[in-house]
Amino acid sequence: MTIAEDKGLKGVKGFKGLKVSKGIKGLKGIKCFKGFKVQESLVLRLAEFIRLTSSSLPEDTECALKRALRREKALNALNASNGFNASNGLKRQIASPAATVLETILANVALARKNGTPVCQDTGTLTFFVDESLRKKVTPQILGQAVQLATEKGWLRRNTIDSISGKSIDTNVCPGAPVVHYVDGLNGANGLNGTNGLKALNGFNAPKGLNGLKAPYGQIALLMKGGGSENMSCQFSLPDAALGAGRDLEGVRRAVLAAVQKAQGFGCAPGILGVAIGGDRASGCEEAKLQLLRNLDDTNADPRLARLERRILREANTLGIGPMGLGGKTTLLAVKIGARPRVPASFFVTVAYLCWAARRRVLCLEGDKAPKAPKALKTPKGVKAHKAPKDTKGIKAIKASKGDKAIKGRKDG
Repeated sequence: MTIAEDKGLKGVKGFKGLKVSKGIKGLKGIKCFKGFKVQESLVLRLAEFIRLTSSSLPEDTECALKRALRREKALNALNASNGFNASNGLKRQIASPAATVLETILANVALARKNGTPVCQDTGTLTFFVDESLRKKVTPQILGQAVQLATEKGWLRRNTIDSISGKSIDTNVCPGAPVVHYVDGLNGANGLNGTNGLKALNGFNAPKGLNGLKAPYGQIALLMKGGGSENMSCQFSLPDAALGAGRDLEGVRRAVLAAVQKAQGFGCAPGILGVAIGGDRASGCEEAKLQLLRNLDDTNADPRLARLERRILREANTLGIGPMGLGGKTTLLAVKIGARPRVPASFFVTVAYLCWAARRRVLCLEGDKAPKAPKALKTPKGVKAHKAPKDTKGIKAIKASKGDKAIKGRKDG
């Protein structure tokens, strides 16, 4: 299986047709990678996985941005009749800030993919969701080595700060960074619409995504979330009298729209929302981020949540916030909602805001194979096998010693 399976990556310099087993150009001379041991080869593969995530926007997100641009241009053309040039009496089309921003974003996306460089200067917090079946193979130490290598190669910015001293952690690796979650059933659970929904993030169909892989296999999902969008994430505790939000789906709708209104363009709109209903404060944040891994074009398996997702998206795009907060009809690209059980005393609504640079990707790896059953030992030639007696007649029971008072008169069993 080659790394460059993403159809949108053809022609990327230094990576065309590159096979994992042969390594990555530009790494010659690094002593620790000579010999390409299994573990070191995995680090290389994960480092390239990080580079692809950082430099190539998923197909579903790029398509959503292109659709948004077409809508804004159509709206701009419709409003052209409102612009009038008094000097020559001719109608003129007024430039749309929304369309201009989206054109700039898409040009940046294409340039980053062509050059293999980060889509955004803020390469964000790296959060790995690793299938439980890969726990022994893809350890936090292995992921840390891959992150350090990607940082050294310039695919990641030195983006980690010690919260107490304020000093930079130049490797981007320390306790708590990168963030690693081991998820039971990432292949088809957690409301992610199974493997097809995850693999679609990479721009290829499910069968192609599994070329060369033998069952069992596991998935690693990587989410790179910038600080600006993370600052716009929030959590509500319902009921909320100020919002008029009760403990129901209508209350959820009011809370989410309040989050969008408050964010304006500061989260680098147009954004994508991952929403969690319920859970505790910590699990709600995890569920909301898991929702960001869903394909933008999928449909929620719960009809009630599917309707709510469509309604919030429609209403948010009438707020007039638009790309980067400069106005327009594209404030959000998608809304994805999941739910977790809660205790009677709590009703949390957690909103994870993701900017247009939705850097998320999935990698499939072969999982750990079940150990084979040991073969039965054969009796060496010339040695007679010991046979157990057919019955116990004639075998005398072992008597306890006279001095052993503790077991005197005790019945076996």
